[in-house]
Amino acid sequence: KEKNTVISKGFYELRISEIQRLSKSAVKVSFEVPEQLKSIFSFLPGQYLTFELFLNNEKIRRSYSICSAPNEILSVAVKAVEKGKASNWFNTEAKVGDLISVAKPEGNFTIDTSENKIVAIAAGSGITPIISIAKSLSNNTEMHLFYGNKSEEDALFLDDLKNLAQLKMTNFLSREEKDGFSSGRIDKSTFTEIIKADLDLLKSSIFYICGPEQMIMDIKETLLFFGVADKKIKFELFTTPVLAKIAEPASYFSGTSKVTIIIDGESECFDIKAGGTTILDTAEKNGMDAPYSCRGGVCCSCKAKILEGTASMRLNYSLTEEEIQNGYILTCQAHPTSETLIVSYDE
Repeated sequence: KEKNTVISKGFYELRISEIQRLSKSAVKVSFEVPEQLKSIFSFLPGQYLTFELFLNNEKIRRSYSICSAPNEILSVAVKAVEKGKASNWFNTEAKVGDLISVAKPEGNFTIDTSENKIVAIAAGSGITPIISIAKSLSNNTEMHLFYGNKSEEDALFLDDLKNLAQLKMTNFLSREEKDGFSSGRIDKSTFTEIIKADLDLLKSSIFYICGPEQMIMDIKETLLFFGVADKKIKFELFTTPVLAKIAEPASYFSGTSKVTIIIDGESECFDIKAGGTTILDTAEKNGMDAPYSCRGGVCCSCKAKILEGTASMRLNYSLTEEEIQNGYILTCQAHPTSETLIVSYDE
């Protein structure tokens, strides 16, 4: 890692205090949080951290879910993915004592204290935010977790999960047969059979789904079919989106939009042509320090509010319908659809 002397706005330096190997391809990375930063890094179970790394002279931002409870040492789990620059760096090169640029915790995949019966469905490293939630349950809350992995060795935090008194767990293995594990993937047909065998699951106050896109869509579709209200279903995507229908930029707007972008109380105005750059790209190209992480419509780091005008997003995996109705957009996916647009990152 090349040392970068300039810390981006909104980022803070944290020191790695421990690296624990969870599996052949995953590590748990823990951080020492100085006293003066403890309020900034207080978090809600289910949230994530965004990291800024400088690898081979390239600035990379990646988000990883927090796997610790709020009363534990701040930690994330990172699973190495093929050609994943940041994930492989954490798994093979990061060392205890390294200083890393980290933004404050973010994310809406969080628990409501009024929820007393929870169903969670996780696959692979999608268990990361779920274990943070599971460790933080109040005494009168129960959770039934359906957890899918390729093999037992791939199953992260298995022993920790087994030790949680309020957690009932059903494990699935798709590429291995073992006693105590169900066989197969958690797909639409599997989850339909699970519900048919225990209709009381439908009485749960909330459903958390975390993992690959196809699994999320399968589970959500099944729950909606059985009459579960959409507002009771929360999900967090743990792979690159592939299925979403992407609107053609030309369908957004045919002219040139005068776009005002507000960050930290300062505003700048730019012209964006129809089918041109996104609002985030425009801000960046003009030297504005706009927040971002995934650039795929997943993490919500680049969320901003429309104060005037309209915009349309190519992809959205993280904003709720209510947030969209209130004028929020993901600027990494948003193109203007009106002659004038005012967008604020400060709202």
